[in-house]
Amino acid sequence: MLIGGAAEDYAKRLQLAIWQKDLHKAYTFSKNERHTRKTFFLTFKFET
Repeated sequence: MLIGGAAEDYAKRLQLAIWQKDLHKAYTFSKNERHTRKTFFLTFKFET
């Protein structure tokens, strides 16, 4: 098991990987849909 800083670092990397996946999905999904992209970024902004 990871302890302290290592666990935090791992969690951050995992979160980043998930975020990058979602970002990529959102971009491919809404290439020609500004509304979807806007909604995605607003949601992300709200969650952070």
